[in-house]
Amino acid sequence: MSSQNVETVRRSFEGWNRGDVDAWLEGAHPEIVWSSEVVRRVEGAEAVYRGTDEMRCYWNEWHTVWDITVELTETRDLGETVLAFGQLHTRGRGSGIGVNQPVAFVFEFDDGLARRVRAYLDPQQAIDAAGRAGD
Repeated sequence: MSSQNVETVRRSFEGWNRGDVDAWLEGAHPEIVWSSEVVRRVEGAEAVYRGTDEMRCYWNEWHTVWDITVELTETRDLGETVLAFGQLHTRGRGSGIGVNQPVAFVFEFDDGLARRVRAYLDPQQAIDAAGRAGD
């Protein structure tokens, strides 16, 4: 099942990058929990999105303001956890200001669906979190 989890992560980011919210959420558990250091740094608040309806709100909030792509550079198959590394490329729709920066994600799976996802701007934090996954 774990190689399928890696493929689910790849397909999710492919959907994100082409602007297809349904493809992005295809492998998401209905009760997914998504948290992001990116949101915390940009908005100054801890935000946790629960369920696919809130994930669609997250999508709309970010895609309204930013052109965002995630270029995956590496995935690590850790069984029911997938660690994904890449580059986050953003450009403000109004300002035109661009930012490129490393990003890493910890995906935890339940029955083949992403149940919990955490995004980090420091890849080492993701590595540390992946080591604690399931604790």
